Amino acid sequence: MGESDTPEARKDALSENHWVFAIIPVYNRLSHTLACIEGLRRQSYPFLRTIVVDGGSTDGTVETLRRDHSDVTVLKGVQDLWWAGAMELGIRYVLSKSQNDLDMVLMMND
Repeated sequence: MGESDTPEARKDALSENHWVFAIIPVYNRLSHTLACIEGLRRQSYPFLRTIVVDGGSTDGTVETLRRDHSDVTVLKGVQDLWWAGAMELGIRYVLSKSQNDLDMVLMMND
């Protein structure tokens, strides 16, 4: 096994500016969404971006996230997106921003 085949070398190669985009579709579950975001913040991986796709929440989700969590990208969708539609919107956003073929998408459910 060569030096580049060690777990440490693979970890270093993976983490070298390869972003993980966590997409969280939400609808009127602000407390769950905040807990999910806080859980992601506790991760040690340094290249993590959080994208919340809101499906028309009426509980202040969008306003709260934009006001209190400027590091989170909030995409505002329509009420009938459901999980799959929100994921599609989030993935399209990631594809428009990603600059590396090794970037990854983490599909979440708050």
